[in-house]
Amino acid sequence: INDIFIILLTDFTIQFEEVGGCFELESENIELEADLICMKQIFENLISNSIKYRSQERSLLLKVSVVDMGADILIIFEDNGIGIIHGDEEKLFDEYYRNKDIADKVEGHGIGLSTVKTLLDSHGGVIWVDPEAIVGSSFNLQLPKLQ
Repeated sequence: INDIFIILLTDFTIQFEEVGGCFELESENIELEADLICMKQIFENLISNSIKYRSQERSLLLKVSVVDMGADILIIFEDNGIGIIHGDEEKLFDEYYRNKDIADKVEGHGIGLSTVKTLLDSHGGVIWVDPEAIVGSSFNLQLPKLQ
């Protein structure tokens, strides 16, 4: 799984530099049997969202943690962006959902997170937002190591 993040770090270096942000990866070297293209699309969407929904009040920090949970793997994307509006946690994964307070400020169509959820579902995984995130957002993905 580390290989995917190394590729993505390279792909997103310019965007992070443009916004004065940084990316941290805390990962055990875990083997994951999954469709590489799907995993890359999932991770790209979450990284891209952290850049799009960053706070203008502080430099962007995106921390990705990969944790071995035995038969599963837990991947946590935490950022210090604008966060999730309370009550939107479940709706975020609905196709075309965009919070009306943010929709006119941030470009998008509301299909990214629904695509992420669909791709994770197809791999036997789940995604949820940590409602306890104090600053920014925390997206949690749990996937079985073997398909």
